[in-house]
Amino acid sequence: MTDDDLAALCRQGFIAAERRGERTYFKLRFRRDRRLVVRYIGADPALAEAVQQELDQLQRERQEGIKLARLTEETKRMLRESKKSLALLLDEEGYAFHGYEIRRRRSRRTTSEPLAPCGASNLTDRSQDAKEDIDDGCYDEPNRADYGACEGAD
Repeated sequence: MTDDDLAALCRQGFIAAERRGERTYFKLRFRRDRRLVVRYIGADPALAEAVQQELDQLQRERQEGIKLARLTEETKRMLRESKKSLALLLDEEGYAFHGYEIRRRRSRRTTSEPLAPCGASNLTDRSQDAKEDIDDGCYDEPNRADYGACEGAD
């Protein structure tokens, strides 16, 4: 057998048993370059079994790869279905998927909520200085703690 034959046998091939009268003959059948190749093994069942074991060994890696790909697809399908059913429950609780991780949704500031004045918190009980800052139009930018202090806020 050539190297091309062995490469083709790694992908596919089988042992065929053919009866002629009272006897059974065994042949190795496989395709190489889209053409059927047949190699005669003989009438000995022990030899046919030994060739079958070698063939199984040659094809094992490919068969395991096919099985792994099938299991991977099934796992991905199950994960998609699980995420889909969980997404509804998570949304009710304020969570969402970010890839495969579950994260809390960010709270959104409404537009009616006033900005906090410089140096003051968003409490309803504001100091007189803070009220003056509001009147002067001195406001902190949202999410920017590194802005300098406004005049009169000290």
